[in-house]
Amino acid sequence: MKKPQWLEKENLYSIMFESERPAGRIFDITLIVAISLSIIISFIETIPSLAHTFKFILEILEYLLTFFFTVEYIARVYCSPKPREYVLSFFGVIDLLSTLPPYLSYFLPHARYMILLRSFRFIRIFRIFKLFS
Repeated sequence: MKKPQWLEKENLYSIMFESERPAGRIFDITLIVAISLSIIISFIETIPSLAHTFKFILEILEYLLTFFFTVEYIARVYCSPKPREYVLSFFGVIDLLSTLPPYLSYFLPHARYMILLRSFRFIRIFRIFKLFS
C-alpha cells in the first residue's frame, strides 16, 4: 500500500520546517495554538482554586497536547535529513525538554509541575516566527 503523499519524508519536512506552503502555514498556526494553550494551562495550574475546579479538563488537555507534541517531535526526527543533527540541535533539545515533564510525572509525581521545562514550549514559537535561524 502506497503512503499518502503528505507522509513522504520530503513533503513532511516541507510542512514542518518550511512555512512557504499553505500546509506549512496551517501547521505553524496549529503549533502556535497548541503551544499557547499549553502555556495557559501551565498558568492556570499555578492558581490552586482554578486548578482544583478544572482539574479533570486540564489533565485531559495536557495529555492531548503531550501526545500532539510527542508526535510532532517524532515526525521532525523522522523527516529530518540528518536526524541526529536535529535531535542535538538547539530546537531539537528544546522540543524534547518541553515534552518530557508529563512523562517524568509517571516516575516523579511532582515533575508534572516543572513549569520551567514546560515553558520551553514558548521558545518554540520563536522558530515559527523565524526569530532564530
